[in-house]
Amino acid sequence: MNLSTLRDYYTEMGIDINTLLQINRELTVGTLALEEMIEKSTEVKRDMLKEAKLSTFEHDWKQNFIEKEARKKTPFDIRKWPGNYVDYYSDGDLVIGAVKPGKEAGVNYKLSHYNKCKCDECKSNDRKPIRGGFSPNVHDMLPVIVDGNRNLAAKITYTVDKNKVKNYTPWTLDQIAKPLEDLLVQKMGRFGVELFGTILFRAAFNLDHCQSGDKWRMEIPRASLKLIQSILPSEKMRFSEGDEHTEFSVSSLFYFFDILGVNEDIKVHAKGRVSDFMKPVTWLQHDKGKRPNTLAFNGRTNTLLTYCEMIAIMLNRSSVGDSMIGYQRGGGIYPFKVEDSGLEHAWERFPLLSPNFSEQLDLDVTKGLGWLHSARD
Repeated sequence: MNLSTLRDYYTEMGIDINTLLQINRELTVGTLALEEMIEKSTEVKRDMLKEAKLSTFEHDWKQNFIEKEARKKTPFDIRKWPGNYVDYYSDGDLVIGAVKPGKEAGVNYKLSHYNKCKCDECKSNDRKPIRGGFSPNVHDMLPVIVDGNRNLAAKITYTVDKNKVKNYTPWTLDQIAKPLEDLLVQKMGRFGVELFGTILFRAAFNLDHCQSGDKWRMEIPRASLKLIQSILPSEKMRFSEGDEHTEFSVSSLFYFFDILGVNEDIKVHAKGRVSDFMKPVTWLQHDKGKRPNTLAFNGRTNTLLTYCEMIAIMLNRSSVGDSMIGYQRGGGIYPFKVEDSGLEHAWERFPLLSPNFSEQLDLDVTKGLGWLHSARD
């Protein structure tokens, strides 16, 4: 295969360089260092976690009741599910929010604690993390994209006779990948997926969040969003798995990721991470009076960066084998390499983030950027 520059890569897809420079101005991280990005993001994450906790209420429901019984009985009307529905975003006819409690908030849910957890349970357990103990994640919630009363962010299958719901599966990574794969196969779809991954990288660090009153909300970069929409039929994303196919706006999927990120922050705290998003110390350091002083790179950030890594694989810019092994060993988390590799790795895989994008245009995509190959539409 002939090697090509980044400029060639884009122009062969029919993308105007001036358009790229405009998009780069909208999406670049500029002069921000990684440490600054983490620090700014942590301020937002702390506030959004506090907001999410305020909607938690006491109940005596078990996991199976929350997760299966109610959802399968009324799959098209979340208002009949037990609990509360919390709005986060409105987008045309869609409302994007969360249902509480989520399955991990079931009173019998078995939640394992992190290795360095310092909670009273782990302290009394010979300073070893509790594994599969009865300690539910009380603030857990289910992110949803709602059209009327129906959650679109779910895979539904029926029994053979079509008279009963067999499975009601809220989206996880394999389902969330489907709308992106549908985008990928459209004309100029590779560029659309790249734009989505670039915005998602920014979302991992809350770079597009603005404060309104006491709440933080994501404001999606408009020009980039418009370009993604223009690539899709009817400007809609599609989910075609299961027996109920759906369409929804591009922005609703970004908002879904935002709420998913909040819930991941809820999870890492429930599993015993030191409060305030700080990296935990060892028990020996704890006994000597040392307190956490380094911001953690977990929760929202690691989860959304895992999806960025998935997108990099779709674009032939990361190794499938490395990622599969990493995802398995990481227990479902394999974030896009930034913490150890620095922002240069992000600029190579998602060049529109780079403050030096103009110079990158003349780099060879395999030798200069490290892509596996310069795949074309």
